[in-house]
Amino acid sequence: MPIYEPDLSFGDMGKAVKSFKCAQCSRYLLVAWSAQKNSYVLRCGESLEHEGVVPYGRDPELLEIANKLKGRPLPMETTALKKLDPKQMLQRVSQAKWPKDLTQADLGLIAKVCTDYGLDPLFGELMIYQGRPYVTIDARRRKAQETGQLDGISARPATTAEREARKVPAEDYLFVAEVRVKGASFPFVGWGRVQESETSGSQFLPIVKDPAAQAEKRAEAQALRRAFHMPLPSAEEIIEGEFAVLPEVKEAPKSKSRPQKADLRPTAPPTINQDNTVQPLQDTSKRKADEITEADIPDATALLKIANAVWSIQPKELWDELNYTSQHNFEDAGVDSPWECFLRLKAVR
Repeated sequence: MPIYEPDLSFGDMGKAVKSFKCAQCSRYLLVAWSAQKNSYVLRCGESLEHEGVVPYGRDPELLEIANKLKGRPLPMETTALKKLDPKQMLQRVSQAKWPKDLTQADLGLIAKVCTDYGLDPLFGELMIYQGRPYVTIDARRRKAQETGQLDGISARPATTAEREARKVPAEDYLFVAEVRVKGASFPFVGWGRVQESETSGSQFLPIVKDPAAQAEKRAEAQALRRAFHMPLPSAEEIIEGEFAVLPEVKEAPKSKSRPQKADLRPTAPPTINQDNTVQPLQDTSKRKADEITEADIPDATALLKIANAVWSIQPKELWDELNYTSQHNFEDAGVDSPWECFLRLKAVR
């Protein structure tokens, strides 16, 4: 091992995955694409250098894996997934479990994103919510491992000092994760938080049953995104359970009363209503998008105020358009600056 075509056909490789394991580490076998050999390869899922295979035998855990794989498509790595044509990928997408209300357009979007980024829809690497794709922690882990540059991942609860520095109340869960990359002087750090308000609901939801684990996942996903950039938002920020999602904040109808004129300079926070909408600002014609400078948008609060003044955007609409779930999620991610977000909004309006 590794074993290439034509020494072993692709079909026989599939049979081998179901019946054998690596002789060195006892891990599963994997069918991947070798650009160097221009063929499929049967290899150990842990290391390309491992040699030899042995039957699954009577190991209960491995038999369970074999039974799960029986009659199911095999896991694929990035290069092999990217080589699938649209029809093949759409067929793979259709074999996975999705919400019943998913449209054909949604399935087509999933297939395209999976092909573009080398994601496997059959093994829970991509979710779709409100017509937008979200990559899961499983995909980020696999993609990081495939680079050969991953040097370790660790996560822990935040210390009291760290919680105080980030102004996180004692009722919330806060974790910090570090992803180490070979050759990098410092680890890539990610923060994951679960607010107390997220832990109410059905006891069958993972975030309710084990909110600490969800906070840890969010931290790891953010650290992996920084270390191995993949410009897709993380499913861990919205997915609770298999397809349940965090409750939406409904926008209130605009007030019919005539609001007072407001100073558009970001020296004070915008007025946020109890229903989480921004109080509309008047005289927006005096501040056009082209007149806004980076100094006008030093933080997320200023971004909310300016976007509402120029385009009448409410917070939920703004964060949805920027692929964030909330202002808290944006500030914790630390990926984009408020000014960069403003330029993105300006470019499409």
